[in-house]
Amino acid sequence: MFDFSWLLQTDVMNNLNEHYRDLLGLDESWTVPNVDLQLGFNSVVIELSHRGSDLTFPECQGSCGKADTAPPRSWRHLDPRLLTTHVRVG
Repeated sequence: MFDFSWLLQTDVMNNLNEHYRDLLGLDESWTVPNVDLQLGFNSVVIELSHRGSDLTFPECQGSCGKADTAPPRSWRHLDPRLLTTHVRVG
């Protein structure tokens, strides 16, 4: 088992949401309202939220309004720092 106790330091926890937003390469239209760090299971769940501005299609650079009302979804992400990582959007 790996020692992730350094993550529990106050200064690190205060910047954890911003850290994961940067790590995922998200722009200012996305926020990370919650990071559920489960050290006992070596896992992290990163919750994302869109700020409500128009979304841009990466292929054609066209934009559209956000109208997705689907229930929250979750995806497995690459594992930084040996933590099993899931991203949840909803």
